[in-house]
Amino acid sequence: MKKPIPILAFAAMFIFSAGCGGTDPLPVIDTTTDDVSDAEATDDQVVVPDREAPPDAEPRLCTIDLVFAVDNSSSMQEEIEDFRLSVWPRFAAALQDLSGGTTGEPFRAAVIDGCPYPATFHVRGQSGPCNFVGGQAWMSSDSPALVTEFQCVGDIWDDDGTCTGNNDDEQPATAAATALAPPWTDPGEANAGFLRDDALLIVIAITDEDEQPDPAASAEIVYQRLIRVKGDDPRKMVFLGIGGSRSCEGPYGQAREAVTLKALTDLFIAQERGIFWDLCEGNLEDGLGEAMTVISTACDELVI
Repeated sequence: MKKPIPILAFAAMFIFSAGCGGTDPLPVIDTTTDDVSDAEATDDQVVVPDREAPPDAEPRLCTIDLVFAVDNSSSMQEEIEDFRLSVWPRFAAALQDLSGGTTGEPFRAAVIDGCPYPATFHVRGQSGPCNFVGGQAWMSSDSPALVTEFQCVGDIWDDDGTCTGNNDDEQPATAAATALAPPWTDPGEANAGFLRDDALLIVIAITDEDEQPDPAASAEIVYQRLIRVKGDDPRKMVFLGIGGSRSCEGPYGQAREAVTLKALTDLFIAQERGIFWDLCEGNLEDGLGEAMTVISTACDELVI
């Protein structure tokens, strides 16, 4: 059993760099096709491969619904810190680019911890209610208060959870699948209205142990639960699994082999809709370009 800790400033991790406030714009990343060597790339630049489009046509804008499901336990502190300072600001900027920035449909982002009891999106942090501008249980990229909202919800409050802490709070993919299905999405329920029929669903699940569904379930069962959310079509979603490829003492500390999480991700990889980021290797920024390639392709091939 691991004692949960608040994930400080998860908001900043996801969309903004540390120390931001107010309505500062999202970081800009280079999405041109110019070749950029490691020596030429700056610390604030991630090069995302160009999106293919027919001649004389622009790549389609992409409506995106994103769920971040995180193992909220003490051993995750170093991973979260790296995401907050390095990975998420650029990832969010790239997502906003895909969704058309201020002219397209805003992308939505919801946060849930690894305990699906209850499977409600987080609307408060340790300091109290986050009061999202849209009045929903999720954040929208057109909010003028994104920094404040993410800083609030990132200080994860899970006192309403009924998990025992005996590994049943380490099932982020299962928690996401539960949150995106009835009864939690039924009219009048906590997560109702989050999913849009025309949106690409992105689910990010991270744990430094393994996906441990409760009750026990195979990777195939969790996969089927996730794709059912999008009409049993895995090509309408992208799954990013973040865990250890083996038991290791990596740059972020100890990680266990994420056998089930890796197997789940592999099912999406087989559909060209999955990415696995290895906590044993560190430098999670290396996975960003690859992730955006998969997401960009999924956007272009999305059939409504």
